[in-house]
Amino acid sequence: MPSNKITKETVKKALEDCCDPELGVNVVDLGFVREVEVKGGDVRLHMIFGTKGCPFHTIVAQRIHKTVCGITGVTGVEIVIDRETVWQPSMMTEKGRKLLEFKD
Repeated sequence: MPSNKITKETVKKALEDCCDPELGVNVVDLGFVREVEVKGGDVRLHMIFGTKGCPFHTIVAQRIHKTVCGITGVTGVEIVIDRETVWQPSMMTEKGRKLLEFKD
């Protein structure tokens, strides 16, 4: 019998389908998802964005919300956006760096 337990990894895997519309790279590999908390069916995401004034914040947050809500067993989603932390290229995963052909 398959487990319906929601894990941080399940959430992050689902978010690989949510891309930044300008860069075409998912929010996980860009390093925008800073923390995932799971308590039962409730998921809380702590996030940052690449720039403070990006006009796509709302669109991306809506996509993220819809994606996480679509995970079997999720009953609630909260997205906490950290507007103080400045995104740095070092926050990207290795895959994100390769997709953007980013070099140190």
